[in-house]
Amino acid sequence: PDTRPTDTEANQQIAQALQDVAAVVGANLPSAVWPEATSVAAVGAACLIELSYFPEQINSGTSPYNQLRDMYNDRLNRLVKLVQVNGGNVVGPTPGVPMEPVASFPLYGDPYLIGRGTRW
Repeated sequence: PDTRPTDTEANQQIAQALQDVAAVVGANLPSAVWPEATSVAAVGAACLIELSYFPEQINSGTSPYNQLRDMYNDRLNRLVKLVQVNGGNVVGPTPGVPMEPVASFPLYGDPYLIGRGTRW
């Protein structure tokens, strides 16, 4: 609790990193890939911590963020392949492949859309 980030804050980043990995490879992984998934999430959590708590170091070039990000992307790509080889289903977008933009703007029914109810 006396560090920056605190243990509670670090655990929140770890939970987010686990969700990020699960968004790509799913939550029901074959047990053979658990060690790799854990490793990917750990590096992802390190990236999130660098971004959240030490952005000034990233901007000054004294942070390992860029190396961590590259390691994360490489390991995530490897995890995707391992999941597929071990009979799992990848549920999210392929890492490194740009996602297609998606937009949905319903014309009716959303009273909170700014401007919809404005009377000119």
